Amino acid sequence: MNKPPIITNIEQLLKITIHPAPIRGDDLIGGLMPYKKNTPKYAINGDHLIGLNLANTGLTDEKWQAILALPDFKPLEIKALNLSDNSITEFRDEWGFDNLTHLNLDDNKLTYPPEEITVKGNAAILNYLKELQEGDVVVYEAKLLIIGEAGAGKTTLARKLGDPNAPMPKDKDTTKGIEVNPLLMQEKGEADFTMHIWDFGGQEIYHSTHQFFLSKRSLYILILDGRVEEDPHYWLQVQDLLGEKSPVLLLLNKKAGIRQQVAFQELLGLYPNLQKHFQPFSLKEDRNQIQEFTRVVEQQIRNLPHFKRNEKVPRKWADIRNRLKELSQAKNYISLEKFREICAEKGISEEDRQDFLSDFLHSLGIILHFSKVPLLNRIVILRPDWATNAVYKVLDHTRAFANILGHFHRDELDTIWADGNYKGVFDEMLTLMQKFELCYALPDKPDEYIVPQLLSPDKPVYSWKDKNQLKLHYTYTFMPKGIVTRLIVRLHRYIKDQETVWQRGAVFEYEGARAEVNELYRDKTIHIKTQGSNRKALMAIITHQIDEINSTFGFDDRLKVNQLIPCNCPQCKKSEAPYFFLKDVLYKAKGKGVTYLQCQNSFEDVSVLGLIDDVFTQNMVEASIGKMKESPRHENHYHFHDKVGSVNTDNKGAIHTNTDQRNIITRAEDLIDVSDKGKESSDLTPGQKRRWKRWMGNAIDIVRGFIEKGISKGTNSNS
Repeated sequence: MNKPPIITNIEQLLKITIHPAPIRGDDLIGGLMPYKKNTPKYAINGDHLIGLNLANTGLTDEKWQAILALPDFKPLEIKALNLSDNSITEFRDEWGFDNLTHLNLDDNKLTYPPEEITVKGNAAILNYLKELQEGDVVVYEAKLLIIGEAGAGKTTLARKLGDPNAPMPKDKDTTKGIEVNPLLMQEKGEADFTMHIWDFGGQEIYHSTHQFFLSKRSLYILILDGRVEEDPHYWLQVQDLLGEKSPVLLLLNKKAGIRQQVAFQELLGLYPNLQKHFQPFSLKEDRNQIQEFTRVVEQQIRNLPHFKRNEKVPRKWADIRNRLKELSQAKNYISLEKFREICAEKGISEEDRQDFLSDFLHSLGIILHFSKVPLLNRIVILRPDWATNAVYKVLDHTRAFANILGHFHRDELDTIWADGNYKGVFDEMLTLMQKFELCYALPDKPDEYIVPQLLSPDKPVYSWKDKNQLKLHYTYTFMPKGIVTRLIVRLHRYIKDQETVWQRGAVFEYEGARAEVNELYRDKTIHIKTQGSNRKALMAIITHQIDEINSTFGFDDRLKVNQLIPCNCPQCKKSEAPYFFLKDVLYKAKGKGVTYLQCQNSFEDVSVLGLIDDVFTQNMVEASIGKMKESPRHENHYHFHDKVGSVNTDNKGAIHTNTDQRNIITRAEDLIDVSDKGKESSDLTPGQKRRWKRWMGNAIDIVRGFIEKGISKGTNSNS
């Protein structure tokens, strides 16, 4: 078959060889999309190029633009593209791929379409591009998040950004949870935009829930007032983990009797997101400085990447968004049926398109709609602050009035939500608290709830035998608040005795095994030890859940988390302070064929595989996680780690999931090849046949493992 001239031109441009894709019956593109290393492919229909697989060919934006510019390249005829494993940052709707039905952009550093779209996978990108084809509009909206300690002046600033003469808030106006207010910003010669100001309550009781609302693609203001107990590092590290590259402004509120002492230059060197430091001024008195600060805030927002790109959304989405905004003036929530009715009125009648839009608006924090959570999925929350403040009312009440620390009863909700704003949705708001992993119902008393972060901070007294126990530690460069309390909510069904759960830990039990999890927040560590016949299985359950929680944060090489496995040499086994090996180092050593490492306490050589196997084995991990997933309570207590107002899965997670899917395809193709060869090998000896059969069984297990891995990660791509 002669190659079409356009393929020859692309080969010359990229300096590669492109092969015709295998044709499967009448399907011209089915054999095109699977990724196979160093095998670029094309598909044609007659003389027309209808598909390209240029995965892992070194494509950059410049090279892709050069392909688009080739005279014979006709995007309108293309039905399938696999551009994965390259360096493309943009894939735009205006390029004219109107008939595209198959797309794979995995493992590219995409900045467009927006991350809220790309993180949901290739099907979401295709859907977004098709929606844009029906009309688009630029929506100028942004989030401003004000963070800092209680009493620093966050509410004052939120008010005075809109009016420098606004009165100072009274003591009773202290923010309870979160307040969200829109502010229209207008500047001559510039497009008007709406700034949504999120004012976060600074009390420590709220800190662990902030993580659900701190978002990317936003502007942050950290406000300090110079008190000795203030810790700017905490706020800047939280923002660094959850705000990704969003800029931060640092404002010192000058208060009488407080000496301003902030080492800004030191902070600037530690936190790349920090943009500007303002000389201390008084939010109460310095009107001119407030006006100047407001101008800087406006300019910073106009410099956000999505503003500078004039990022577009489908016109129908904008129309629906505006209708929801109108309704939010009078309503806190609407039914899912009402949301679907509004979508249909604006031209989106298919339920799958409606669901995609609700997920998109949820990821931006414009609405809350937990489409996968029974009960909560029946309502679309128009005012996120209304919902979150319902949660904070329960926390405040439980802290102040509960007779037993950390406990509240469902009957108390009539008092807690007595203002009528939550009438008829008590069950939904309780489900929301469990969704945020803030509380759980007692198994034998379903109307009684426990809020782990409000339990006693003191570790209770209970029996524990140190013999034949396994240990594992997590250490953090920066430790976000609430990791262990979220773990307790997730695994509360394994708490047999509610007297052995406290604010920083718990004792879990599972099929003859016990585990103690203890958080040492000052040391930025979590200590785990297990004992009993199924101690490895229980260790696997706990570490899997902690890893899941850790994955909701943006840990990297600067702000990192490590697993530490204790040495099992004779000296360390007897020691209260054994030497600990980094788990990543052990697996790296294993991968490079290193069989022994040296203990730095005894200086004896210890087996790498022995160290790993001492704590958990892969079979134990898979079996334990599988059992947990099969639990009848699994649906309500697993994977409850969405972030509201931000993307709930980072792009790396999506990349790995999609890579696994490609591997499934590749492995399956390999199995077909091997199976065919096996059928042809009728002259194999019985022993060879047995070995072949055993090899096939192992290969099938590998494929099954990839599939299960994809499921456990929450596969989000339809590629």
